[in-house]
Amino acid sequence: MNKRRIITSFLLIAVLSFVFYYYFQAPESDKKIIVLIGGKEYPDEFFTDEFDYSTLKDKRIELNVYLKSTDFAYREETTLYEYSSLDEVWDLLSELEAPRIVIGFSKYLAKGSFCEAANRYFGNIDCFGLDSVGRNIGVLNRRQYSSVEFMVNRLNLPHMKGLQVLKMYLSSSGGAVAWSLFVNLDGSGLFKIELKQYPRR
Repeated sequence: MNKRRIITSFLLIAVLSFVFYYYFQAPESDKKIIVLIGGKEYPDEFFTDEFDYSTLKDKRIELNVYLKSTDFAYREETTLYEYSSLDEVWDLLSELEAPRIVIGFSKYLAKGSFCEAANRYFGNIDCFGLDSVGRNIGVLNRRQYSSVEFMVNRLNLPHMKGLQVLKMYLSSSGGAVAWSLFVNLDGSGLFKIELKQYPRR
């Protein structure tokens, strides 16, 4: 009986250790972020401000990025910032440990007006009636990489005119948001930022 209890306890500890490691620890491969595009691997450092992000619009992108305990809040929390420069926004995304490809694509979409961003990404199009420009970076529920996905969109909605970045993960009930960042780009001069962090589901 005691032997059975010891074995059961050992197995429970092993399972809990694996879950903790998988969800909250950065594995060795995570020390250097790799971006998989069309089956070809690129280092995350490859995606600089000079990269043409319009070349990614029809391609599948995967990342070896994992969840960290710092992604979550004990309960839903909203933090407001007000910056005079977008450079401070990119610094905030770096603090959130967003990959370079996410930060670079965010910069790409934030330049100019909404229509300018749409034309830069999609080509010469009529942006009338268009309310968002962007894409997902990463794929949920991919075993060979991770179940983390970033959603980056330039929004042109009546109540939201700006840039939105979400970090999503696969929960027991489906896709869930770990944190969301919204940058107001209404042209008022100051950049108002809303950062929301959520408890783990």
